[in-house]
This record gives sequence, structure tokens and C-alpha cells, in this order.
Amino acid sequence: NIPCNVSPEVVNELFSVAQAGGIIPDITLDRTLNDFLSLNSSEVLSQQYLGIQRSLPPERLASYNQDLATTFGPGAQVPFGGVGIVALALSLFLEVLAHENTADPIKRIFGADHSTDIGTLVSEYLKQVPRVANDSQKMAEVPRVANDSQKMAEVTERYDRALTYELMDYFEEMTIDRRISSAGMKQWLNGAAFHLHLRIHQVRMGTHKQGSAESLGVFYKFGIPGLFKTYTDYLQRNARETPPGSRPGVLVVEPSRNITHRVQHRPCESEGIANMMVRKVLEVQGLQRTVDFFEETGKHIESLINQRGNFSLLSKVLTE
Repeated sequence: NIPCNVSPEVVNELFSVAQAGGIIPDITLDRTLNDFLSLNSSEVLSQQYLGIQRSLPPERLASYNQDLATTFGPGAQVPFGGVGIVALALSLFLEVLAHENTADPIKRIFGADHSTDIGTLVSEYLKQVPRVANDSQKMAEVPRVANDSQKMAEVTERYDRALTYELMDYFEEMTIDRRISSAGMKQWLNGAAFHLHLRIHQVRMGTHKQGSAESLGVFYKFGIPGLFKTYTDYLQRNARETPPGSRPGVLVVEPSRNITHRVQHRPCESEGIANMMVRKVLEVQGLQRTVDFFEETGKHIESLINQRGNFSLLSKVLTE
């Protein structure tokens, strides 16, 4: 038998075709979460805010600062504004306010797919934070309807429970029922990162015991490697490729992600090409970076809980 070695040049060319066609999946942990759900969140938020101040033209800057004053009050100090999920909420708020026509940052983080409610729950919660973030009293209460209010701690607990249910239910679907997709993986991984830090925030605010955050972190830390194995198996089952002949060739990464191509190669290479494409797809997913995020969160959970940092949005002063 003549050996049918796969040409790396063919694989690279097909991968470029797949990238150009937008069929390479993305399950990465979003950089925004990685930056703001960390011990460096205060500095990152400060740099973002200063960058926005420098980038806006004078007339737009005046309007921007007026909008901030309307939301937070002149010279507002935001308790815990440089920390964790509050810093994340303020970051997204500042981004949207500065760039009125920008795409929804929640879709950037979780993707546009709505196969789960994870992204919707996170979005709903984060949009409430800026309304109540400018002082400790308002952080304790958030309006529901006119003449009615509810403790922010209760709102946070409600979203924690909803996320717990949604994340655990979908984890079982993916790992036990094998109902898995790249879109769902992205939502779950980013949702798990947010959920863990939502729990850390509750410990920080004194409404949960430290052990509840630690146990949640352990679940995610040890569950994710197995989930990645399930995802790898899923890609290997679904990836396939056929070479062009009288008709264009077809490259399939997963159901609903396919593209036609004209990359010439021997038919016997197709199986090897599909396997190598899976490897290349996994290489760009930042799997180790995601694993590191949960491991580092667990390692530094006490420091994260003890984080303090008020943020002065209008005077550009960060206080510890």
C-alpha cells in the first residue's frame, strides 16, 4: 500500500478557508472576564476609563461625563467598583456609554446563540448594578417597580440560584446526555466563570460563607477537564472532509458549521485531514487558559474575597 500521509500545507490551507468562512468555533474564555474577574481588576478598570477619556473628542467627552454624573452622581465613589463583578458591570457600562453604536458586549462574551439562558441571566444582572452602585445604601436596594424595592443581596441570590440551575442542568446535558455544541460550550464556560465570581462577591458582601464559594470552585475546577474531553470527542465524531472533484469539496467542523472548498488533495487524505483539523481547532480555543483561570481563582480565593477598591469614575481616582 502506498502511504497516504496528510500534507500540512493542505491542512493549513483548509484551516485558512475555514477561518475566512467563519466556521471555526469559539469556546474561549472571554478576555473581559479574565481581566475583570481577577486580582488586577481595579487597575484594568482604571486604564479602561482613562483610555475612554483620552479617546473621546471634547464635545463627546462632555456629554459622556454628563451621562456618568446623571447615573452615578457628581464625583461619585462606587463602593467595590474596582472589584470583581462590580468592576465587570462598570466596564461594560462604560464601554456601551462611550460607544453608543457598539455591539452588545454580552453577545461578544457569550455568543449570539440562545440555546441556554445563561447569557441572558448574566446580562440582566449586570445591567442592574450601575443603577445601584454609587453608594452603599443603593447597593443594598434595587427598584423592581415603582414604590417597591428589593435588597440587592436578594436580587444577587436570586440570580445565583437561577445560574446554578441553568449551569448544572446544561452540564448534565453535555456530559451525560452528550447534547453538546460549541455555542453551548462558550455560554457554559463563560457563565461558570461569572457564576463563581458572583458567589465570591456574595462572600465578600457577607451573605454567603467562604466554603460555598470554595466548593463551587472545586466543582468547576474538576468538572472542566472532563467537559473538554467530551467536547473533543464531539468534534472528532462530527468533523469530516471530502476533496473537490466535479463539485467543490466540503469541510465540516460540526453540525451547522461547514464550507465548500477547492483545495486539491488525494481522497485518501480526507480522514487524516479531519483529525488534524480537530487538533487545529482545539489549539485556538485557549483551553489551558480556561483551566488556569479556574485553578488560579481557587488558589487565590481568599485574596479575591478580601479585595477592596472603590472607584471614582468622574475624578479618575482609584482608592483602596
